[in-house]
Amino acid sequence: MEEELKCFQCKGELVKGYVFASHRVYWSESEKPAFMDERSAEILIKMSVFKMRKVPAYRCEVCQLVTFSYG
Repeated sequence: MEEELKCFQCKGELVKGYVFASHRVYWSESEKPAFMDERSAEILIKMSVFKMRKVPAYRCEVCQLVTFSYG
């Protein structure tokens, strides 16, 4: 039996699923618009050539918070 994970913010139940995008998923510490910040942003999930890459994730439907590991 899999352990039920709880949201660190509200302690509610997390739903297991996947994060994916048709392009890349970036991380930035800057609030600049994306087109100005792309060079300094870190790519968390790279673009795939033939199909979208899915990364396992957990989502809190109450807080609208998504947690995933990348790399």
